[in-house]
Amino acid sequence: MKTLLFLTDFSENATHAADYAYKLAKQLRLKMLICHAVNAAAEIPQTGFVTWPPEIDETLLKESVEELKILKKRLEHTDRTDGFHPIVNCTNGLGSLIDVVDQVATRHQIALVVMGTHGNSGMSALLLGNHSRFMINGTKLPLLLVPPDAIPVRIKKIGFASDFRDLEKDLKNIYNLVPFARMLDAEILLVHIFKEGESKNCIWDQSFLKQIADKANYPNIFYRNVIQNDTLKGLSWISEFGQVDMLAMVHKSSGFMANLVGSSHTHKMAGQTIIPLFVFPGRD
Repeated sequence: MKTLLFLTDFSENATHAADYAYKLAKQLRLKMLICHAVNAAAEIPQTGFVTWPPEIDETLLKESVEELKILKKRLEHTDRTDGFHPIVNCTNGLGSLIDVVDQVATRHQIALVVMGTHGNSGMSALLLGNHSRFMINGTKLPLLLVPPDAIPVRIKKIGFASDFRDLEKDLKNIYNLVPFARMLDAEILLVHIFKEGESKNCIWDQSFLKQIADKANYPNIFYRNVIQNDTLKGLSWISEFGQVDMLAMVHKSSGFMANLVGSSHTHKMAGQTIIPLFVFPGRD
């Protein structure tokens, strides 16, 4: 059985995301592994390189273990529903969040990584290192970002949004999304966002959509065109008014500076989305 990896920093947002992740693991019939990266503060660019004395690391690891036990117990004891109950385990490790996740991934079959989001500015982002941004940039695994206002509901429709300029990569990720949607019995809504006057770039028609559905062996795939000069506004409109329960997109970095300041569309959506954001890694 594959595993849903949930990342926590024990913040209020992370606790909310843990509830969402547990319910999602139930729907997907996955094991759940709760993970805490100790010394993740070393990722905060403003502090430079941080090295903790060994005895502090040992203390932090012990405190982490106790907090993980509390979270595991709360998730298991509040689930009074019938049916499948995910097996919940815990782990922690020293190092950056990405390094710890990579280490965990070598020992477990990780189907999906889930974490809560934090703001893009203010003391929260400074103290927490804006871990979601580091994960968006660095992970090779599918990543689900859960905003503080996300309500755990049955996923009925997943919106996959793109400009479809890299059609080969987008189709690959659509096909990767199908098994996830199939387990949830959810529709996939392909959302093509393009600027006014660029309708000639629209690739969708019923015959092309049928080809995709036939190849994926999944009929519940639909499409919608969104004409919007501002891509971010188009993404926000879909998340608010598109009647989707989850928004999926591919992280397309615009280079080193975009990674540094977090200015990609994925970074911006992670900071403002009101529904969970499913991120496919931009690198293989």
